[in-house]
Amino acid sequence: RVSALNYAWQLLMLPHGVIALSISTVIFPTLAALYSHGNDAEFRATLDRTLRPLLFLSIPAGAGLFLVREQLVRLIYQSGSFDGRSTELVATPLAFFGLGLVGYALTEILTRVFYATRDTRTPVITGVLTVIANLILCAILIQTYDHAGLALALTVTTCAEALIMWLFLRQRTGGVVSAGFAQWVLKVVLATAGMAALILLTIGKVQDVQTDEGINLIVREAFFIYALGMYLLAFVVCAWLLRIPELEHMAARITSRLPAGVRRRLELLLP
Repeated sequence: RVSALNYAWQLLMLPHGVIALSISTVIFPTLAALYSHGNDAEFRATLDRTLRPLLFLSIPAGAGLFLVREQLVRLIYQSGSFDGRSTELVATPLAFFGLGLVGYALTEILTRVFYATRDTRTPVITGVLTVIANLILCAILIQTYDHAGLALALTVTTCAEALIMWLFLRQRTGGVVSAGFAQWVLKVVLATAGMAALILLTIGKVQDVQTDEGINLIVREAFFIYALGMYLLAFVVCAWLLRIPELEHMAARITSRLPAGVRRRLELLLP
């Protein structure tokens, strides 16, 4: 069970590291510089522009991690002595970790926001209180959910920590995000719901193929990777239909790194 928690945590760290850690590390110097110059309006605007791509990626990633947890663990880990029972032991805490991915991401960046404002006391005090609450919840939830209760306790307390820091920051700055942010989040949630609907409709078939020993292993795993691609495409299509600006911004950044010839062909196809 200790190993199962470690394996589940490593899977959580993949999207968390790519999304939250990278974004928060890059934006920290900019926020610190803006605060030191007393540019509060630009500070809030920069934070708003940072939170949008963070949530745009974290919300569907967390939902996907929760919905395909068992299949993902089977793809990456199940081999040899790591059998079906091992997959179940890892997938259960991974479900709770996936549900809390947004909370982990927000905690990561909001902590750095306080550091950028030269306030180390608030995140430290909040962190200490979170640890105490986590220990209490662990003692309670482990009785019902076994080792997965530890994952649930950590997710609940981390999300609470993010909420507390958000409220403190809003009180201090007069507003963390710009007008229309709640409506924007709703669009991301709707796009994620579209992806989730496709997953729920097809995950049974995906699991049947993945566990069919009569099918070649490479074919089974390739089918699952293909399914992941379709789920990602479903989210992209839903985001495009909802006109979420972050999709266009990310697409522009990706295409800007392509060779000039490839970019010209894309411009011809998509004027």
